[in-house]
Amino acid sequence: MAAIILAAIFLYNIMKKDTTLPFYIGIDLGAGQGTKIGIFIDTDKIAAETVFNVSEYGASFSSFCNSLTVFINKFIRENSFDVKKLLAIGIDKAGILKKDGAFQLANNLPFLNNKNLKKSI
Repeated sequence: MAAIILAAIFLYNIMKKDTTLPFYIGIDLGAGQGTKIGIFIDTDKIAAETVFNVSEYGASFSSFCNSLTVFINKFIRENSFDVKKLLAIGIDKAGILKKDGAFQLANNLPFLNNKNLKKSI
């Protein structure tokens, strides 16, 4: 019974999602299970969410940025949003940033140190 209720909620959420609206991407960089990514149509309305697994990060900053960009673009398409309506991307990561936006210290993801993620994705 619980599975039927969850399936009904899932279908309802898909049907009420208006993919023609402008949207935002929220990224929470993690070192544990991975990076959480969400599509938001308002500050309190999440339309879709996923996890970019640590195993997909790659061995370098460059490979991380490339694979994250590909993953996000695929996630947007899979949820039927138009990337042209993307208003902004918010990135959350524990660490210390320099004035130019580069990481001075990203303790649990050291490959980010001295790198500017905003300029790279």
